[in-house]
Amino acid sequence: MTRSNATIRNLRDIEREATRHGFGEQFHQALALADRRALGAMPHVRSLMLTPGCNHTRVLANVEFVGERTARVYVGGRNLEWYFGINDSQLRLRRLQSGGTDRVDPATLSLMLGQIDGMIAGQVENDAAPPPATELILDVLTSSRRPMTSDEIADRAGLWPRETGKVLSRLLSSSCPQRHRGKLARVEPGLFVAA
Repeated sequence: MTRSNATIRNLRDIEREATRHGFGEQFHQALALADRRALGAMPHVRSLMLTPGCNHTRVLANVEFVGERTARVYVGGRNLEWYFGINDSQLRLRRLQSGGTDRVDPATLSLMLGQIDGMIAGQVENDAAPPPATELILDVLTSSRRPMTSDEIADRAGLWPRETGKVLSRLLSSSCPQRHRGKLARVEPGLFVAA
């Protein structure tokens, strides 16, 4: 098998590549998933990348059609957790590997896409389960008897400082989910408390 090093520039090129390798149906399944769940579907180098609808730079899943009935699939577990509250244990229950690349055949890719679709549908339709990072941060602040910096919160919650900063910003923003409104206050720049 010879592969061109040329970058694929549009979805039609990826569709041709997918069809050539026996994945035409799965390519259309991925596009339907993106339409149904308001996700982005875009070319990335030589693959199809599914992204959150609000941020096309974050990968939820990436599918590269590499050979006859063979595709490589990467599942972006951290992004599935951040945007949809789907954590690694939920992925493992469905035999999906977060942060790694799996080689799959067309039937397995169909199954994987269906599982991702079902998990996103469950989170979108049942928004009662917030991302675990949000819950950890609120638990740390609630148990603390004093204002804390973002770095202290990250350390106590066992999260990355950057992720903690993003969650704190979201909790203070106008786009904060209704169930979390008013649970966090900034007492002064850089110091936060549970409200």
